[in-house]
Amino acid sequence: YSPDGRRLAWLAGRRENVGGDQPVVMVADADGSNARALTDWDRGPGGLSWRSDGRALYGTASDNGQQKLFEIDARTGSVAALTDQGAVSAYDEARGVLVWAQDGFTSPTQLWVRRGSGEARRLTDHNADAVARLDLPEPELFTFAGWNGEPVQGWVFKPAGFVEGRRYPAVHLIHGGPKSPWTDSWSYRWNPQVYTAAGYAVVMINFHGSPGFGQAFTDAINDHWGDRPLEDLQKGWQAATAANPWIDGGRACALGASYGGYMVNMIAGRWNEPWRCLVNHAGVFDVPQLMNAMDIGNFIWEFGGPSWERKELYDRHNPETYVSNWSKPMLVLHGSRDFRVPEEQGLATFSALQRLGIPSRYVHIPDENHWVLKARNWV
Repeated sequence: YSPDGRRLAWLAGRRENVGGDQPVVMVADADGSNARALTDWDRGPGGLSWRSDGRALYGTASDNGQQKLFEIDARTGSVAALTDQGAVSAYDEARGVLVWAQDGFTSPTQLWVRRGSGEARRLTDHNADAVARLDLPEPELFTFAGWNGEPVQGWVFKPAGFVEGRRYPAVHLIHGGPKSPWTDSWSYRWNPQVYTAAGYAVVMINFHGSPGFGQAFTDAINDHWGDRPLEDLQKGWQAATAANPWIDGGRACALGASYGGYMVNMIAGRWNEPWRCLVNHAGVFDVPQLMNAMDIGNFIWEFGGPSWERKELYDRHNPETYVSNWSKPMLVLHGSRDFRVPEEQGLATFSALQRLGIPSRYVHIPDENHWVLKARNWV
């Protein structure tokens, strides 16, 4: 409800059973009458709240690799970004004072404030002493022609203590979701700075399927889990290594979790040449089995329907189909309380590696779900 109680606002999906569908902001009278779409915006927010004067709404959404805070005019539907670089994780507003929490690749969360239409200023400097002791390389944004010749975004990070003239090993980090992009954010799970601190270059790609680049870009992964994103990852890796000769492509590892782990298994069978090793956390081995066992009942629509109706499509995008080509060492990690990608998927991956005689290790995390959330477990 609006602050004066006269109107309703809500988010509505454009299509039924389409994952990654960017929602429409709807408004109506308080009794639900006179409902209309307020926006036709392909960066649909993940949440919604009213400004205290009732003249606008707030929401956060991915946009070109950033997680921005937006203001939406409640009358015209015009949308304005209130933040630029970084990721906004929370916000609140009262009497014209807006406060939000924001982080980035080189900074953990800080609070920011803006009064009315004035300039934003940072309120906090949490962890300043700890951050001052760290070498946090700046992300280097690049764009390349990916699947279908369309522009795709990526980042490269130099290792901490980078020395001109030296060559460095590298990691290719692959995000999950699959409709959950890399954003300029500070993660306590898959933080690229953990790898830069260990002396690695880092490459990260927002392949087709990643939100924040338009609905068509997100939709491009539907029915194409294993080919279009893989093409983007291949071309992004080639672009990153060609533009940065200090990256030693002969000493490299590909790592991912969830869909990223699925893609690691696909890479093992379809693009294993560049890699010294692979790391797969909570990844997928058998897509048909996953879709019939996971905790999201309508996730089958990523493949347009159930496995028994689209068997050829499932088989084409199933890591299990390409296991005979596996050859590179792999680290497999999985939690016993994982109902998104059940533990059997990780066990099947490890069993296949062992049967093929490929060097491999299985890390069992009995008290974690799809995400490793306990700090000691993560270390």
